[in-house]
Amino acid sequence: MLKIESDLRSLLPERVDVRHEPMTDRYFRAIDKRKMILRFGTFLGIRETGSRRSRQIAMWLQHPTGRKRCGYYATFRIFYTSRGRPVSATLFCFYDGTDKSPCLKTHASALAYAEDEGFHVQQEA
Repeated sequence: MLKIESDLRSLLPERVDVRHEPMTDRYFRAIDKRKMILRFGTFLGIRETGSRRSRQIAMWLQHPTGRKRCGYYATFRIFYTSRGRPVSATLFCFYDGTDKSPCLKTHASALAYAEDEGFHVQQEA
């Protein structure tokens, strides 16, 4: 597990805010799915923010009922102290195939999407 992934997973779900303007139904669902994504989500990639105090990470989780349904794709910005300890994060992008959001049913499709969005992805072994 990469450090940034363990940094995100080390945060309590209450330290991971969900923000989007406007707060649509999809982002209210993201609040409900946040804990599950943090615990079971698959790391996709990292995107630098230009700041030493924050970094972005993309994650994906297969839908609990399987590949026939859209999975959950989420991106987070992790905030750090000056000493490099994670203090909080914000989920700022959540796609589940609703409201015209992408439907990513497989890890490979989520990985390709993250790469297209500028994340440095980790290819499957």
